[in-house]
Amino acid sequence: MKQKDPRMFEYRIRYQVTPSVVSNYHYYMAFDARQALAFHDEMMQKRGWDLETISIEKNNPYSSKWEDKSDLLPTTK
Repeated sequence: MKQKDPRMFEYRIRYQVTPSVVSNYHYYMAFDARQALAFHDEMMQKRGWDLETISIEKNNPYSSKWEDKSDLLPTTK
């Protein structure tokens, strides 16, 4: 049996720019939620942004629903 390559999934990270009351999303293709969060952190550092990360969700291609993966965040709201 052939070994399959690891599959990438779409992740969306909900964030808020302080002092705004509106939240937005950044989307990433990654192998897992930790990698998507690392991409998000790296982008914030490179651009000098101070964003509050609210949640991270994985798109389940089989159910077409977003699954909460926010347990990786230090504090969730």
